[in-house]
Amino acid sequence: MRRLFPGNQFYRKRTMIIRKEQKNIGVSAVGGKGNGLFKLLQYGFPVPDFFVIAAGTNVEGQAFGKDLSACAQELCCELFSVRSSGVSEDGASASFAGQYLTELNVPACGLQSAVRRVCASARGESVSAYFKRLGALPRDMAVVVQRQIAGVESGVLFSTAPNNAGAVLIECVSGGGDGLVSGMKIPQTLYFRKGEREEGYLGELLCAAQELEEKEGCPVDVEWTYDGERLWFLQLRRQTALSDELPPLPCRNWNLYVYRDFTVFSHSVQALASGEEIQERLFGFFVPIREGLLVCGREFYSDENDAAANQQWESLDHGCFFDEFSAKIEATVRKTRRRTATVQKKDFSALSDKHLFAAYRRELAAYLESYVPMMMRPDDYLYGKLVDCSGKARAEVIVNAVKSLLPPTDYSRERVCFLRAVASGESRAYLEKYEWKNSPLGKVSQPVTEEELRQRAVGLSADAAREILKNEERKNRMERAVARKIFSHTEGEERRLAELILRFTYFRTRTAESSDRYFYYIRKNLLSVICRRARITGEELLLYRVDEISTLISGKRLKRTELIKRKSGEAIFFFDGGFRTHFGAGAYGLLKRLLPAPEVAEAVFGEIACAGEAEGTVKVVSRFSDAVNMEKGQILVASMTTPDLTLALEKAAGIITDEGGITCHAAILAREYAVPCLVGTKIATQVLRDGMRVKLDCVNGCFRIV
Repeated sequence: MRRLFPGNQFYRKRTMIIRKEQKNIGVSAVGGKGNGLFKLLQYGFPVPDFFVIAAGTNVEGQAFGKDLSACAQELCCELFSVRSSGVSEDGASASFAGQYLTELNVPACGLQSAVRRVCASARGESVSAYFKRLGALPRDMAVVVQRQIAGVESGVLFSTAPNNAGAVLIECVSGGGDGLVSGMKIPQTLYFRKGEREEGYLGELLCAAQELEEKEGCPVDVEWTYDGERLWFLQLRRQTALSDELPPLPCRNWNLYVYRDFTVFSHSVQALASGEEIQERLFGFFVPIREGLLVCGREFYSDENDAAANQQWESLDHGCFFDEFSAKIEATVRKTRRRTATVQKKDFSALSDKHLFAAYRRELAAYLESYVPMMMRPDDYLYGKLVDCSGKARAEVIVNAVKSLLPPTDYSRERVCFLRAVASGESRAYLEKYEWKNSPLGKVSQPVTEEELRQRAVGLSADAAREILKNEERKNRMERAVARKIFSHTEGEERRLAELILRFTYFRTRTAESSDRYFYYIRKNLLSVICRRARITGEELLLYRVDEISTLISGKRLKRTELIKRKSGEAIFFFDGGFRTHFGAGAYGLLKRLLPAPEVAEAVFGEIACAGEAEGTVKVVSRFSDAVNMEKGQILVASMTTPDLTLALEKAAGIITDEGGITCHAAILAREYAVPCLVGTKIATQVLRDGMRVKLDCVNGCFRIV
């Protein structure tokens, strides 16, 4: 039988033994929880007396029972807590929240049975599914036996709040902390500025937060309990969802330009397309971004940036510059469409690894070129000139007229095609023609299906679709007639500017749709082959930047902790023609500062456990069969989650619970999976039913029925 590693009072009694072995104990022997407790002891924090049954110990038989009883007697207490301490548990990339068993208030006579049950929990069905998702991790189980503390207040301390890098978070409930972690209790949530001081045990916790984060070199969360006289530390672990530290946001008027559901891959394309080298090579000039932000899919530019861009366009605005520039954009669009046709037909699966990645680099270079015109926008400059020429009221009338005179694009034709499909009851032609449109750049890997098309058309009859088509055509004819009349009364500089605005508005749309379509077929036909060769999913691949994908040929992959961080959020800061990228949920905190407070009529609020946004159909989950029947991409709604519902958590696009705080089971796993999660709403299961469509806003902490 292997040694039972003692702690605290045994630490004092057997100093030489413990110190001699401590270097070699390691996580492989004492597991994640045990390792955290030994660290707390080493750092000088008060920990209830405990010992660890090493991983691999045979917990059956009388010999083990005698050793267990002897160690238990030395703890000098009547009740014990028996906790799992898996070798892979409480790691930086996997928490195993709720997967293993914990037994509390165990009497001495029941210790051996409790230890057996905790060890047996490592072989459960839910644990096996969890390991399958994580890949090759050790499954060995150690067990911590600890003196049970009767807590008056208990909770969890986050040295850095998951959604606020500048704050310390403390969640607490009355009594023991088991109700908090299970989600059965809604805790009191306390935020403190880093460096803030408090009295009593809260002050001790704030000091501990700073010290433990410094010693561990990263944000940590700590379970604690206060017995009315003394604060005790029960568990130490690294936080599973970390964020890069974001630079301070300059005090500017930030203007929102566009929002698209982009991935890290797509964001990195935007950043590269804003660079000097590629713009100079394609168009012979460079329009640097002086001050810009790309935050969770939204593009923001400051007034200072817009002013600098206008000065740049003014310096170029002479002779036939804009005619030549628009001709080059049109040539880029034609080239992109030709390459799309080639990629659409090509089978990349027959290529060797070397030639596959060479093809990727070629298509990437062409895709970057297809994207560049979207980063160079003369529209605002031209509109400003039109305002100077005609006045603001007249300029707005002309620009609105311009919109109705734009030739039809694939985007506008798609809506007409959809309505015709509904009117005729034939969706196949629509799906084949617009598969690229319905899954171009975002996180969904498959195009829209017939079932999803029917859901999109719910409540829209064939007759209603025909009526909409008729009314829209009539409306479009009227708008075009009015626009032509307005244009007939424009001449000289006013007409020239109006025609340029029309041309660049149209080309920007065509650039976007041709680039989107090109990327869809790169993703479908080329990146899918790279995924199979690298043995990663399509969603995981798109968490790589464009320059990182080529490294997959040599087996170089991102760590799971980095993938979680990237999936949690992204912010790119543009400055003087350069850029810097930051990952993590802190990006959503930045986004909240940038966006105005939304109008959220009839919204239900809760506590943000994992930042993000999601929209989808509701699946109310209360038992294992519900989890099995849940479809990937649905919004999971539950009173609270338990380990047997882990299967549903893995499928969810978002999570909403009635109970719990940001340290409950659902919250911990949501951060580990980087899935938007709202907890403690109190009434979610009362107001939501299967099949409802809901928008989950874990930026502002609410949800509403769409």
